[in-house]
Parts: sequence; C-alpha cells; structure tokens
Amino acid sequence: SVDVSEQWWLMTADLESRGLSMPLMDSLIAATARHYQMTLVTRNVNDFKDTQLQLINPWQEYK
Repeated sequence: SVDVSEQWWLMTADLESRGLSMPLMDSLIAATARHYQMTLVTRNVNDFKDTQLQLINPWQEYK
C-alpha cells in the first residue's frame, strides 16, 4: 500500500535522523501497525522500542 510505504519512509527517516536503524522486515511491520493505528503485539518489544508504537508483549506478566 502506498500509505504504508509512506509511513515506512517517514519512520525510517526519523530513525536515521536519530542515528538508529531497523531491519527491513521489522520496519515494514512497524509501518503497517502505524498506518492502521494498531498496537503491535510481539515478544520482541526491544526491536520496536524506538518506533513510538504502543507495544504489548503477550509473554510478559501484566499487573
């Protein structure tokens, strides 16, 4: 989708401006979640911590 690719470009440009990078597949997942305003559910929250997305780790105990 053009809209997801635009989100991907904006997000990767922001990360690069802060001296950060993200693997391609992770960045596409994050851009899709951002475009659709979704919470990203992943066990790998550390890989997405710089994306400004709401993250949930379903393996973490919540109180």
